[in-house]
Amino acid sequence: MLKHQWNFPGVDGYRFPIVANNIPRYIFDSKNNNYREPTAVFLYEFIKKIFNADFTIIRSSFTPTLTPSNERTYYNNFLNALEQINRESNRQKISFITYDYRIKNAADYGTPAVLERIYDSRYCYGISVDEPKESEFSYFANWSQKFSTDDTNSWFNKKLFYVNIFGASAVRNYESYVSQWITLAKPRVLSYDNYPVWDDVQASKFNDEINSDWTNDFYYNLEIFRQKSVETNIPFWNWILVHKHWSSYSHRYYRRAKESDIRLQVYASLAYGCKGILYYNFWNPPLAINNNGWHEENAVLDALGNETDLYPVIATLNREILSIGDILLQLTSRGTYHGSTKYDSGKLTEKMFSSKNTNGFSRYGIKEINTQDSILSEKERQFKIVKNINNNAALIGIFEHQKLPNIFMIVVNKNRLKEEKFFIELDETKFLSSMKQIIIKNLSENGKQFPVVNMNGKYGFWLTINAGSGKLLEFTK
Repeated sequence: MLKHQWNFPGVDGYRFPIVANNIPRYIFDSKNNNYREPTAVFLYEFIKKIFNADFTIIRSSFTPTLTPSNERTYYNNFLNALEQINRESNRQKISFITYDYRIKNAADYGTPAVLERIYDSRYCYGISVDEPKESEFSYFANWSQKFSTDDTNSWFNKKLFYVNIFGASAVRNYESYVSQWITLAKPRVLSYDNYPVWDDVQASKFNDEINSDWTNDFYYNLEIFRQKSVETNIPFWNWILVHKHWSSYSHRYYRRAKESDIRLQVYASLAYGCKGILYYNFWNPPLAINNNGWHEENAVLDALGNETDLYPVIATLNREILSIGDILLQLTSRGTYHGSTKYDSGKLTEKMFSSKNTNGFSRYGIKEINTQDSILSEKERQFKIVKNINNNAALIGIFEHQKLPNIFMIVVNKNRLKEEKFFIELDETKFLSSMKQIIIKNLSENGKQFPVVNMNGKYGFWLTINAGSGKLLEFTK
C-alpha cells in the first residue's frame, strides 16, 4: 500500500494544509501617526477572518527585539483568540506554525528558548524556518532530525519542524541543492517558494531569460519537487504568490496576483502532487517601500485588517481544495503532462522549452502529452492513460490512490484569460475492452458522472474549465 512518510493529524484529524502567512505584529495607528501592537480584540477579529476563509493553519512569528513581557502579552492574546475561535466552532479547528527567528539566528539570540504555552499548545502545528543557505543546512538538519523521531512519547514527534527552502530562481545547481537538503535533514515535509507572477515592465530592467509576467522556471520547480516527493515518499508544500513585492534573492519584482493567477498556481501545484498550499501573504505591513521605490500592495487583508477583493477569491478557492482535500492527501503522482510545452498561460515562451529533444521532453524536465514511453519510469508508463489533448492550454496530473484501484486525474486550464474546452483522448490500449464501461466522476463537482465518448474513433471525454482552474476526476470501471 502506498503511504507518504508523514501526515500530521493537526487538531481534528488529517486535513489538507492551507496556510495563511503573516499576521500583524504591529498595526498603524493613524490617530497618533505611529505603530502599535494589535489589541486582543483586533487579533480575535483578524484570526476569525482567517478561520472564516477556511484556512487550516496560521503561520505566525516571534520578534526577538520585543521585551519578554511584551512578547508574552502578544502571544497570550494570540492564543486566547485562537482558542476562543476554536471553542466557538462546531466544525474544523485551526492551528498554527511559529516562525521563530531565534532558531535561525541562534548566534545572535542565543539558544532557542521555549515559551511553554506557545509550543505546548494543542493548536501548535510546529516550528518553521525560512530559506536557509546551504552553509546552514547542517545546523537545521540537526533540528529536523530531532523532530523526525519515531518516539511517539516525545514532544518533538508531535510537532512539525517545517523548513521552506529556496526556489530555483535563487539557487544555482538547484537539483543538487534540493537533494543535499533531503539527504541531510530527512524532513517530514518538503517545501519551497518560487513565485511565477512578476511585473513585466519592471522585469525588463533585468537581463532575465524572458520578459513575461509568468516566470520560466515555475513548472520546472514543480517537476523537481514532484520527482523528489515520489522518490522519497515525503510530501511537498508550495507557496502561492498573492501580493506585490520585491525579492532581493531572485531580483524580481512581483506584481499583485489576480484571481486566475492564484488559481493557476494552486491547481498546477495540485496537478504536480503538492500536499500543502501556503499563501504569501495573507496580510502585509502598510506602505512597505524598498529603496527602489517599489510599493507593496494590499494582500488578502489590508494593513488595517479589512477584507480586500482577494478575500472572497481565496475563501472560495480554499473551500474547493478542502472539498477534495481528503482524496488529494491519499494520491501519489504518476506523471504530469502539458498539452504543449510551448504554451504558457496564454504567452509563448520559446526559450523556456528550447533544446527539447525528439522524445517530447524539454531540458527543464517538463513533459508534453506526446512524450515517448521510453523515457518514462515504469509507473509513469503504467498510468499514462491519456493519448492526446486537443488544446495546448491543458495540464494533466495522473495519480495512484493509496487504497483504491481507481485512477485519478487533475486537469488544469493554463489559460489565465478565458475558459477553455478540452477533449481528452484516452489510450484504449490501457483499458483494453473495457473502454465503454468506464465511468468518470468529476469530484470537483460533487461526483458528477459522465461516460467516455467515441469521437470519430477516438475514445475520450469533454471538459470545460474556467481560466486558471482545475478539476479532479476519478476513473472507475
